Amino acid sequence: GYELLSGTQFPASATQVVLNHHQRYDGEGWPDMALATKNRRTGTQKGQDIHIFSRIVAVANALDNLMRDAEGQRRPPIAALHALAGEKYDKWFDPLVRRVMLRRMPPFAMGAQVKLSDGRAAAVVAPSLKQPCKPTVRLLVPEERDGALAYTTIDLLDHPKLHVAQCAGVDVRKWLYHLPDDSDVRALKVG
Repeated sequence: GYELLSGTQFPASATQVVLNHHQRYDGEGWPDMALATKNRRTGTQKGQDIHIFSRIVAVANALDNLMRDAEGQRRPPIAALHALAGEKYDKWFDPLVRRVMLRRMPPFAMGAQVKLSDGRAAAVVAPSLKQPCKPTVRLLVPEERDGALAYTTIDLLDHPKLHVAQCAGVDVRKWLYHLPDDSDVRALKVG
């Protein structure tokens, strides 16, 4: 892909993404930079030397690949995000880019029907950027409040023992993940 784009009117940043999105933040991955630099530099790039666009696309590409299992069957978004949040990927990606992806990609889509750990049915009405597996939900069965029936909205962040147990009929408890506070991002940088 890089060779096809080289020497065209394509922006240099786009050709860099095509070339470098398989380079890991810790210096592993590929390609050897000899091709792109006409042997002025060999080996892979590492850390901040990798263009930011390539670092972003690397995480997005991995997440896209994690959306399917080994047999090519579609997996729930929460399963892919759970895998991406795992220790296996700690040094593969820019920690800040990975953290932002994990916070901004909701494991449960807006409007998704879920079953809570207490058995009540609900729909997701707002994501949580702090803890994506703890969205705000609205119960699907009205409850009596002040002498009238009302649909209760619950911010799961305010209820530590309550969580999403099923989404679209799939048990998701094994994929629930918890993210550290954002203040920890600087400590995750790979040297």
